[in-house]
Amino acid sequence: NKLLKTFLLTGRSSIRGKLIGRKKLRDSDLIRKLLKAGMTFRQISSVAKTSHGSVWAEKKAMKKEEDELKKKLEAQAAEEKKLQEASVVFPEIQSSGLKAS
Repeated sequence: NKLLKTFLLTGRSSIRGKLIGRKKLRDSDLIRKLLKAGMTFRQISSVAKTSHGSVWAEKKAMKKEEDELKKKLEAQAAEEKKLQEASVVFPEIQSSGLKAS
C-alpha cells in the first residue's frame, strides 16, 4: 500500500505504463452516439445495459475531449492569424517568391 502511494505521488507509475484502477467496461462509442442523438441518461443506460452514472461519466469525458480539441483549434487559428499578419507586414517576401522558414 505504501509502495503504491509512493508511485502515485511521484508519478512513476504512469511513466512505467502501469494502469491503476478498474478496466472500463462501458461501450463508449454506443453511449456517445446515443448522447448525440438526444436520448436521456436513463434511456441510454437501458439500451447500453449500463448504469446512468456510467452514461454521466462518459458524457463528462466526451465534453472534456471536445473542450481540449476546441482549445487546440483556437490555438492553431491564432497561430495562423499571426502568420498572416506577418506576411502583411513583409509583402515583399510573398511577391519575390522567397519562402520564409
